[in-house]
Amino acid sequence: MIPAVFPRDSSSSAERKVFRLLSELPAYPEGMAFHSLGLMHHPTKPVSELDFVIGTMDGLLVLEVKGGAIAQHEGVFFSRDRHGVLHGIQDPFTQADTGSHALRGQLDRLVPHLKGEVMVGYAVVLPDTSFDVQSTEWDLDVVIDVRDCRDPAAFARALKRVYTFWQERVVRRPMNGRMADDIRQALRPEFERAVSISGVAGEVELQQLALTEEQYGFIDTLVLNPRVLCTGGAGTGKTFLLAEAARRFAAAGDRVLVTCHSPLLADHLRYVLNDALINVQPFSRLESLTSAVDVLLVDEAQDIMTLEHLVDVLDGHLSGGIEKGRWVMFYDRNLQAHIHGQFSPEAESLLRNTGATVVPLTRNCRNTREIATWTRVRTGGDIGTAMSGSGLPPRELYWASQTEQVGMVADILRDCLQDGATPSEIAVLSSLPFRESVFSRLPGTVAVRPWAEAGPGQIRFATIDESKGMESRYVIVGDLQAQPGITPERVMARLYVAITRARAALWLLIRKDYLAELDQLASDNVQAIKRSTGT
Repeated sequence: MIPAVFPRDSSSSAERKVFRLLSELPAYPEGMAFHSLGLMHHPTKPVSELDFVIGTMDGLLVLEVKGGAIAQHEGVFFSRDRHGVLHGIQDPFTQADTGSHALRGQLDRLVPHLKGEVMVGYAVVLPDTSFDVQSTEWDLDVVIDVRDCRDPAAFARALKRVYTFWQERVVRRPMNGRMADDIRQALRPEFERAVSISGVAGEVELQQLALTEEQYGFIDTLVLNPRVLCTGGAGTGKTFLLAEAARRFAAAGDRVLVTCHSPLLADHLRYVLNDALINVQPFSRLESLTSAVDVLLVDEAQDIMTLEHLVDVLDGHLSGGIEKGRWVMFYDRNLQAHIHGQFSPEAESLLRNTGATVVPLTRNCRNTREIATWTRVRTGGDIGTAMSGSGLPPRELYWASQTEQVGMVADILRDCLQDGATPSEIAVLSSLPFRESVFSRLPGTVAVRPWAEAGPGQIRFATIDESKGMESRYVIVGDLQAQPGITPERVMARLYVAITRARAALWLLIRKDYLAELDQLASDNVQAIKRSTGT
């Protein structure tokens, strides 16, 4: 079904019924169905719309759906609504016929190499009434009435009857997978322009991003599978896809709960989603919820993936629980799992044993190739294949005193703003709290505020740990220095998170006497990569 969810704003109960029947069809027909397909070229109308178009190996069928009772008086068709009132309507058979011809013309124009190759027929669907009126103007074999709509199996038999009718009149070769892909791309192209997430409470930067084919297919996977484990490195679009999934579940009428470890990320998602059916709460506040939801979506799930959290907390908030309920866990098994120390392989195994579908995301849609490479070398973390193209190489600056580091940050900010960057496009990160960081020491003319408090004309600050799930066009990471008691794994985890927040440009401010330690860790990473790849 394309789209996979019936639109919430549609008032047609007849189309909703046909949508459900198509969604639940048995083995035949195996193919694709387009709902509400627009036609910009039509023989009698400036713009037309086809209720449904079905594509199988047997060809294409246009379905014209008419709800309620139907009548014809003196050559004029009428429908009778539930109040008994007659309304004049277009001849559904003529509509279906002209629609099928218009569709064939569109396909001949958009995929000329398939001209004359694919059968295009039509049917009139009357899901609310029986129809046995014979006429020279139509054939009952192309009518699907209430008797054919009693269940999916009956609907499948009716479609087979319609296909047989047209195949006896229009001889065409069966449609193969390549032909189907070409037709799908022509009718409803496999692309999407959607809103990217890069902001925080009170300040959201909107940017149109083209979803990769992998991500588009993932949205379909969400609809078709009740439990999904979505894994991917930083920048592969997990938070972005969570937001899209939440909107689609809500559009289908589901009560949706979105949760994550970070209150900062939760505030941001709540602002972006802004839907009464979507409840966004940080994990620490779930105890305040009193009723179970239909769908649970967890972002940065590696931060809360323990048996205790799954069984004692999340299970009670989901209808059907973790074992049988509908959920999607978005998480990164890379170095991000070491930030909060909450990731449990046993918990992940419990989730897998529910029959969950595992979907790996391997295409990085946030970071440039240079940033992706820097992440790999500096931390050993694999964030997938960078799809954003080339950009500025990350810059490392080395400081010996806080005064020197403050001057470096001031110079970077001055250059960015002079080059046309706006303050809200810049994020500054530190392993230290704001008041202890270099960014609190900047001149008063530079407005740096904690991320949740920053306004449109202010630069956003977050600790590295808080910044998970967030992103920004320009990122400056300061205060990279030795910290007693921090393990090498935690060092690499923080560096991994910090580097991968940047979409376009990145600066790392490293204390000079800390550089040798980072270089040694980087050398170890390079050797490990060479051993794993055999190079």
